Amino acid sequence: MKTTLKFKYSVLLLGSLALSSLAGASENSSPVLEIEPINSNSVRLSWTPYTGADWMGYRIDYRSDLEAEWAPASGTDWPITETTWEAVIDSETAGYFRVVALTGSPVNRGELIGATLIRSMSIAQVQDVFTSNTIPILASNGVDLWKLEYQTPDATGAPVTASGLLAVPQGIESPAPMLSYQHGTLHKWDEAPSMAETLDFTATLAMASTGYIAQAPDYLGFGSSRGLHPYVHAATEASAVIDMLRATRTYMDQQSIAWNEQLFLVGYSQGGHATMAAHRELESNHADEFTVTASAPMAGPYDMSGTMFDLLLSNEPYDSPNYLPYLLFGYDLVYDWFGSPKDVFIEPYNETLPPLFDGESTGGQIDAVLPDVPRDILQPALLEKIESNDEHPWRLILRENDVYDWTPRAPIQMYHCAGDTTVPRENSTVALARFNELGAESVELIDPFPLAGHAECAPFSLLRARTWFESLRQ
Repeated sequence: MKTTLKFKYSVLLLGSLALSSLAGASENSSPVLEIEPINSNSVRLSWTPYTGADWMGYRIDYRSDLEAEWAPASGTDWPITETTWEAVIDSETAGYFRVVALTGSPVNRGELIGATLIRSMSIAQVQDVFTSNTIPILASNGVDLWKLEYQTPDATGAPVTASGLLAVPQGIESPAPMLSYQHGTLHKWDEAPSMAETLDFTATLAMASTGYIAQAPDYLGFGSSRGLHPYVHAATEASAVIDMLRATRTYMDQQSIAWNEQLFLVGYSQGGHATMAAHRELESNHADEFTVTASAPMAGPYDMSGTMFDLLLSNEPYDSPNYLPYLLFGYDLVYDWFGSPKDVFIEPYNETLPPLFDGESTGGQIDAVLPDVPRDILQPALLEKIESNDEHPWRLILRENDVYDWTPRAPIQMYHCAGDTTVPRENSTVALARFNELGAESVELIDPFPLAGHAECAPFSLLRARTWFESLRQ
């Protein structure tokens, strides 16, 4: 399940740090890495610059002991160009850092590569779609639907051509708000919003037909970007959204489409996670480019390391058992945390599962070959290590992809139905509690239909979010 890298990792320096005593040590060769304590729970890494050709930036890797796999340190969007970095650490745990120089072709993030008209729909045609799907919305605009292709980093940081759906309302005479819709879990590459008329397509169409310039990124692994999708990986979800916003802005400039600077974010299920990840990244690192007006994450797995970990590794049946291997393969693509499927899966799953994550199989087809209890596919020795070691690499990876440990500035309304057993509402209650603890002033949790399950909750959530956005729209 490994991909061929489009650029190479060059291990520039290796530094080790005994975190229990905050004593720094490094390999005293040229170039040099230095580690110095700042206080009882943080250290500063500094290193001499890399001077090789095709340099892109640096990445800091961490591992808890010499037997653990290296994984990118959390808390930063890699790569960075600075030669210093501060790490928050646990002073009672030993661990090691290394600095990696990334070399290869730079990523022209958000560069618009091409725009292809998919179709133009009149108001009557749009309304027919709503009527046939019993969607209680009146279209006020016809819509031009475009497939945009743009450059973004893949899971390894290399440049890749990604795609997404852009829905532009016809006949708008005044500057319009922009909206980004993040889709839920997909398996087939051609189910992406720019490729198929699914719920995600219809949701995007609905927003555009009422005056929003609406985009729906396909994500990595879908549409024009082929290969394994890095499932529920916060960093690449966010980069796919943000880079498509940049490509959309370029397209709008080329077509003289006026934007009123408002930006709304919305998404359901995995799209809720992607919405939260994009909102966090926009406010943390791109506030000079975009200001989020409001976001509506819905039924998302925000608490990957807690709620979802307990659910997927429980002894109870689960209605979407494919989620567990999807996560394991997707995170291995990013973090390279296991060597071979046989290290993770028992027979026959170590052989039958990898071919099913080829972008050609549906979630239902994958579920059909899996036991109802997801953990039953795992090697017992691995399962015991994961459950007994809170610092196991996979648990560290899950924590890195939690998306609620930040303080949003723009208002958020989370939507989640109490009857959801696929992505339990506890994901949202955990997120809300943490937001409140951190002092967020405008975060709410709304249950639009308490009896609804995961799929049934989606239309109620989307309609409520649209009503809220309309109240904020200029």
